[in-house]
Amino acid sequence: MLSTSRGLAVRDLLSYDEPAPADWGDSCSEDDFLRVCGVADRLVYQGQSTPSGAGMMYAKAIALAAVFMHEGAPRDLARKRRRTLPELSSEESRRISFDRSPDFEEQRKRGTYYGVTDAVKAFWGEGARDVVDQ
Repeated sequence: MLSTSRGLAVRDLLSYDEPAPADWGDSCSEDDFLRVCGVADRLVYQGQSTPSGAGMMYAKAIALAAVFMHEGAPRDLARKRRRTLPELSSEESRRISFDRSPDFEEQRKRGTYYGVTDAVKAFWGEGARDVVDQ
């Protein structure tokens, strides 16, 4: 099961110029954040791949999943490529890396792709590794 911290998810969203979902992700309910992780998990392991077979990057999957949960409908990110954010101090980097990660037992109870809907499957593909040009 894919898991991340809220601090890292917020940073991923900001790198794709998604400030509103970033604000939401910092304060959403634990259940909503578990859904973000579930949708991101599906995007990484069952979602689209490049013609070379490479899967989606975690940062992009997390950002897409958070945008979907925040807005209630899937869409592409504001940017195709991440912009470089200011470098963090080692202390700040450690802090956000462990900032409110989801409870593993709760995540396990809800299942691997918790939060995945038909809209997610329709927008990002039904099957394992639908190939797309990027």
